[in-house]
Amino acid sequence: KSALLEQLEGRLELALSEQKKAEAEGKQKRAQQMGQQAETIRKTMSTVKDCSPIGLPPLRHGNEIAKLHVKLVEIGKIEKEKKGNYSMAELTRIGERPEIEEAIGVLKERSRGWLEADEVFQERLQACIQKARAAAKKPAASGGGYGGGGGSRPTSSWSTVAGSGRAPKAKAGGASTRNAFSALG
Repeated sequence: KSALLEQLEGRLELALSEQKKAEAEGKQKRAQQMGQQAETIRKTMSTVKDCSPIGLPPLRHGNEIAKLHVKLVEIGKIEKEKKGNYSMAELTRIGERPEIEEAIGVLKERSRGWLEADEVFQERLQACIQKARAAAKKPAASGGGYGGGGGSRPTSSWSTVAGSGRAPKAKAGGASTRNAFSALG
C-alpha cells in the first residue's frame, strides 16, 4: 500500500510539473490534459488510502500446524510446571515432542508456495500460530455443551461409542442382482 502511494505521488508530481511546463509554453490543451490527469491521480490516491488490503491466504496445512503447535505449547507448560517430577502420561507426552516438531517442519514445507518469499511465508505462519493460540484459549473458558462425564481419565484423541444393542441387518439371502450374468444360473 505504501509503495503504491509513493508511486502515485511520483506520478502526481510529474503530472503537475508537465502542466506547469505546458502553461509556460502556452499549450492550453496539453495543460488541461495534465490537470485532468493530476485530478485522476488524486482520486486514486484517496481511494488507495481509504481501502484496506486483503489478507494473505492461509497456509495449506494451517489447521494441522495449529493443532500441533498447541500440543507443543501444552508440553512446554508441563515441563515448566513439573520441573522434573513427571507422571508416566506426562513423560509419554514429552516424548512425543520430537515427532511433533518433525511433523510441523514437514507441514511447513508442504504449505510453502513455490516462489514464495521467506518474509511472506513467515508472516503467514505467524498468523496461523496466533490463530491457534486464540483458538486454544477459547475452549478452556467455555463451560456449556456435552462434557463427556467427569473423572480423572487421561485425555486421548480417540473416542469410543458404546454399543446400542442393535445389531446391523444381514443381507437377504439369494443371488445378488447387481451382476446380471450371475442371475442366469
